Amino acid sequence: MICADTLGYLMQLQHSFELIFLDPPFHKNLLPGAIDKIQQQGLLAENGLVYIECETANAQYAVPLHWRLLKENQSSQVTARLYQG
Repeated sequence: MICADTLGYLMQLQHSFELIFLDPPFHKNLLPGAIDKIQQQGLLAENGLVYIECETANAQYAVPLHWRLLKENQSSQVTARLYQG
């Protein structure tokens, strides 16, 4: 287990991942920064998958243009999306 500031820790990683799971605390606006760090550090392997879970209301984030939305599921409180990079 790693106990660290997530965005700071992402900057230390030196390899890419085939699957990235993002489920930050809701209503904290953490997704944009995490997505930026993943892109900047090249953390997503070619054709890798990114699963993002966020609050349905007011969840605002953008993904890189080359990420393709594969699947989306939405409930009254949670939106889940699966992207391929």
